[in-house]
Amino acid sequence: MPRVWRNWPSVPHWPFRGRGGSGGALAAALFVAVFPANIQMTVSWLRRARISPAAKVIAVVRLPLQIPLVTEAVKVWRSSPRR
Repeated sequence: MPRVWRNWPSVPHWPFRGRGGSGGALAAALFVAVFPANIQMTVSWLRRARISPAAKVIAVVRLPLQIPLVTEAVKVWRSSPRR
């Protein structure tokens, strides 16, 4: 691995380093913002005849699985040190 890559900060974290946990807040906001679009996609898939039944089941089952994403992002935001 080139030396530059080893010294480069990890991409998901470096823009938010030292900003008081804004990464957790931004992640939670993103997950909440895209949730209506995920609901719309699921409704659209359920109405289409060409989508397989397995894909329809997966589309419905994944909706409640997004709730832990939001709650964990909020936990990260609340547990991070503030400035």
